[in-house]
Amino acid sequence: MEPFALLAAILLVLISLTLPGWLVAWGLGLQGALRAAVAPALSLGIWAGATWIAIGLQLPWRVWLALPLVALVVIPFVVGRLLTLRSGSKAVWPRVPRTSLPRGLWVVAGVCAAISVLPYLIGTRLGARVPQTWDVVFHLSAIRYTRETGSASPWIAFTQLNGGRQVYYPNIFHNIVALLPVSPVAVFEAMMIAVLVLWPLIIGAFTLQAMVTLRGASQSSFTMSGLAMLGAALGANFPANYVANLATPPYTLSLLATPGLVALAVSMHRLRPVTVRYPRSSKSAPSEDSPTSGALKQIQKRASSALLSSQLAPWLALGIFVGLAGVVSTHPSSLFNLVLLLGVPVAVLTVRGWREWQAARSVKILLPLAVIAAVAGASWLVLIPRLRAMASFANPNQNLWTNTWRMFADYPKGPFNLGFGVSGALFSLAALYGLVTLLRAGRLGWLTSGFIVSWVFYLLAAGPVWPGYFLTTPWYLQFSRLAPLVLMCELPLASFGFVLLLERLEIKHLTSNRIRGPQWFTALLVVVLLVASLGGTNWGRFEVVEGAYNPQKIIRGTMLTGSERDFIHRQAETLPDDALIWAAPYNGSPFWWILEGKHVVFPSLSWPGGENLEVIRDLHDGIASEQTCNYFKKIGVTHYFVDTDKTAAGARSGDYAWLWREKNVSFRLPDNLLTKVAENPTNPQDLGGFVGQRLYKVNLDACAK
Repeated sequence: MEPFALLAAILLVLISLTLPGWLVAWGLGLQGALRAAVAPALSLGIWAGATWIAIGLQLPWRVWLALPLVALVVIPFVVGRLLTLRSGSKAVWPRVPRTSLPRGLWVVAGVCAAISVLPYLIGTRLGARVPQTWDVVFHLSAIRYTRETGSASPWIAFTQLNGGRQVYYPNIFHNIVALLPVSPVAVFEAMMIAVLVLWPLIIGAFTLQAMVTLRGASQSSFTMSGLAMLGAALGANFPANYVANLATPPYTLSLLATPGLVALAVSMHRLRPVTVRYPRSSKSAPSEDSPTSGALKQIQKRASSALLSSQLAPWLALGIFVGLAGVVSTHPSSLFNLVLLLGVPVAVLTVRGWREWQAARSVKILLPLAVIAAVAGASWLVLIPRLRAMASFANPNQNLWTNTWRMFADYPKGPFNLGFGVSGALFSLAALYGLVTLLRAGRLGWLTSGFIVSWVFYLLAAGPVWPGYFLTTPWYLQFSRLAPLVLMCELPLASFGFVLLLERLEIKHLTSNRIRGPQWFTALLVVVLLVASLGGTNWGRFEVVEGAYNPQKIIRGTMLTGSERDFIHRQAETLPDDALIWAAPYNGSPFWWILEGKHVVFPSLSWPGGENLEVIRDLHDGIASEQTCNYFKKIGVTHYFVDTDKTAAGARSGDYAWLWREKNVSFRLPDNLLTKVAENPTNPQDLGGFVGQRLYKVNLDACAK
C-alpha cells in the first residue's frame, strides 16, 4: 500500500470517529476533556442512527446517501445549540463545567500516540502486510460484501458469510469503513492505527475527569493525566493485542468508546439537580407535586422545567443515550462491560433512591419486581440463546497463576517476550497503591469498584472450568476480552499512585534541603517508564503485531505468503467477472475476494455447513457424485485453487491451525474436472512434487460421468 493512501485513509477514519461526536458534544454543552473523551462514543451513536435509518427505510448504503444521513442525525444537536445563542431565547443551553486539556497535555498525547503506533507501523511495514487471523478474514470479507450489496443491513450484506442464512451481526464498523475509497485491508489497518492514536488521548481525558474531583484542575491532575496517557500507549493486552492476534474491530471500537461513556455517566451524577424533599404531611410542599395532581401533568411540568432551564442532567442523559446506542450497536458485549464498570455504583444509587422514594409500600415492592421480571424475561428471550452459543468456547487447559501474571505484568497470551513485564508491573503496583489509598479515603468509589469487579471477572475467566467460570459467558469465556476493562481502571489508579509517591519524595526532598527541585522526580519517573517501554515493551508489542502480519511468524499459521499474494493479483486480472472459486479457506482462498473482489465459495474460516458440508464429505473418496455436480452447477463454480506451500506457515503450526476439523472430508476436486490455468512454484528444487499455488478451470460438463 502506498504511504499516502494509508495516510489519507487514517485521516478519514479519524474524522469519522471524532467529528460527528465532537459536534454532538458541542451541541450538548460538553467541553474540554469530557468532550475529547466522549467524542468517539457519540460518533458511533450517530453512525448507528444513520445505519438504522437506512435499514428501516431500505436505503442504499452509499457515500452520497450515508453522509447526508449522518448530517441529518447531527443537525438537531447543532441547530438546537445555535438557536439558544440568539438574544431573547427562552431556553438556556447548558454548559458543562470545563476541565481543559492544556497545550502541554496535547503535546504529551501526540508523543504517546507515536509510541503507541510505532510498533504497528513497523510490524505491518506501513500497511504492506496483510493481517491473517480468523476474525480479520471474516471482517475483511464483510467490508467487501457491504460495498458489493450497498446495504446497511447485516441481514442482507452478510448473507454469504453465514452460509446463505440471514443472521444479525453488529456492523457499524463495517458500514463506516465500507464508505472509504480504498481496499478493505487499507481501511482495516487505518482503523487499527486510529485506535492506537486515540486510545492514549481518551484515557488521558478520562483520567483527568476522574482526578479533578480529588485535586481540582491542578498540576498534579495534569501530571496524572499525562502518566495515564503514557501507560495507555505502552499497553500490550490493549490496544496492541487488539490490533493483531485479537483483532475484532467491532469490539475494539466499543472498548475505545467506553471510557468516555463512563466519564459522561459520572459527570451526569455529579451535576444532577438537587431537589428539595418535603414530608408527606408538610404544608410547605409545592401544590404541583401533591398526590392529587395527574401523573402525566406532573411529568410534563418537570420535563418542561428541566429542558427550559440550565439544569445539566437531562442533556447529559441525552448524550448517554446517544453514546450507549452507539457502543451497543457497535458490539452488544459493551453493555456487559458497562455493567462491570458501573454496576456497583448504580446498584448503590438505586437502593438509596428506593429507600428515599415516597410511595406506598406496595408500589415500592411491586414496581421494582415488575421491572426485574420484565428485564429478566427480555434477557431470556434475546440473550440466553446467544449466551448458550458463547458458552461453547470453554477452555479447560488454563492456568490461573500464569494468566494472573499476564495481567499483572501486561503481556498478552502467547509466547513470552522479555520486552514485557517491566512497565506493566510498575503500573500494576502503582495502581494497587492508589487503590488502597482511595479505599481508605472513601473517594472515587465508581473507579475502585470498577477495578475490583473487572479483576474478579478476569480471574473467573482465567481459571479452571467451574460454575463461576460461566459468569464470563458474555465475553466468550475469554480473559483476554476482560483485560482491557482492567487496564481502563488501572491506568487512572496507577497515575494517582505514581503522583502520591512523587509527593512523598517531594516532602522528603524539602525536609532534606536539597538543591534540585521536585520536578526532577517526575522527570526521573517518566524516563524510567520510557526506558522500560522503548527498550522493552515497544519490542514486545512489535512481536505481537508480527504474530498476525508477518508470514514467517504468524502464530496460528500462515494463509497467504508474499509470493501467493502476487500470484492472486496477477491471475485475478484474467478471470471473468462472474468467476466463482472453490478452494479450502485455510489455504488463503478468502483473499481472492478480500484483495481482488473475485467471488469464492468460502469467504471466511467458518466450518462449512449445509450443502457445502455434504459436498466436502462426498469429495473425500476423490469422486464427485451427481448431487455434488448439481450443486456446483447451481452455485456456478468456475475455478479451483489449491495451495501446497507450507514453508512460511508460521513458526508454531506448520500450516493454519483450523479449529474445526472433521474426518473424511476433502476440498480437492477430481482431476477429470480440472484444466490447469496457471501455477506459482515456490520451491522449484524440490523433487518430491509440486510446491506452490495452482489455479484450475473447472469443467462441469465432465462432472458425474
